[in-house]
Amino acid sequence: MDPLSSEPISVSWVDLVIIAVYLMGIVFSGAYLTRWASRNIDSYFLGGRRMPWWLLGLSGTASYFDVSGVMWSIAFFYIMGQRFLWVQWEWGFLATACFAAFMGKWLRRTRVMTGAEWMVVRFGCGPDDDFAPFANMADAALRNFATDPYTIYQPLPTFTKYDDWIPRDTRYDDKALVSVAVSSYEANA
Repeated sequence: MDPLSSEPISVSWVDLVIIAVYLMGIVFSGAYLTRWASRNIDSYFLGGRRMPWWLLGLSGTASYFDVSGVMWSIAFFYIMGQRFLWVQWEWGFLATACFAAFMGKWLRRTRVMTGAEWMVVRFGCGPDDDFAPFANMADAALRNFATDPYTIYQPLPTFTKYDDWIPRDTRYDDKALVSVAVSSYEANA
């Protein structure tokens, strides 16, 4: 089947049953977990501190993903085939999931609930501790410069023959907009 054709896609009854069971499972688990999470704020953020640390960390990871990103990935995978999987590695989604899983253990030990509280525990809240966010931004900018496939000034070569779809035109370079937004950041303002 041609990915760009406008032929309708047929769905069998087995697929519809799987989708219905999945949606009913989501609704019932949501109703159950809503009652559990509405007990107090500790239950809402940390599962009443009764969840295993790795499940708590994966719960934090899940908050970084939404259906729009998943649907975007599926759409590009449908259009481009397996070539698109190479793009996913740039974002480090697997490393993020592993890091956030272990982050659950640290959150449990420090007895904090939010990422902001974790940053205060980890780096402090004095004027000298404002360097950490800027170091993080500098690290992200350096990694972006080294791995961003959308820019024409690429220090690393293309690794596979499937990278030919990446536009090499500066019109697609949005780093200037991001730099303007980030440069107005003020820590502890």
